[in-house]
Amino acid sequence: MIRKLPKANQTLLRLLIFLLSHIRDHEASNRMSTEALGIVWGANLIQRPGTAPSPTDSKLACRIVECLLDPQMITNVLLESPAVVNELRRLFETKWDSLINTNVTSDEVSLTRSPPCIQQPLQDSYSTNSDLGRKFVVYLKNRSSD
Repeated sequence: MIRKLPKANQTLLRLLIFLLSHIRDHEASNRMSTEALGIVWGANLIQRPGTAPSPTDSKLACRIVECLLDPQMITNVLLESPAVVNELRRLFETKWDSLINTNVTSDEVSLTRSPPCIQQPLQDSYSTNSDLGRKFVVYLKNRSSD
């Protein structure tokens, strides 16, 4: 069904799943489980046009987001081709590097888990062991102290 979407919608869905899976993979520090992400994102992403969401629709939307974040679904959607993963990685590195221009030492970082949901590792480029990951953690710390 995902492959029936227009190309732009497929790309956006992949990017969103990529981002949400990284958020979910750090559940120990951010308390955003698959279920929590489904609750937050489901009703906002999946709506019937022109109608107010019913409780049944909201529950279904939450469940759809949870299913999209299932490791097997992520593997099927994201790892369709290496080019997709490389493009997502390039986009994240470009955008985060432009937002975050801070150096961080590894002593300041306590998150070390890399995404377990992806069968072919993404070379840990977004974990907090990477330079980009450390910069992002400092960026978040600075924003929360403002």
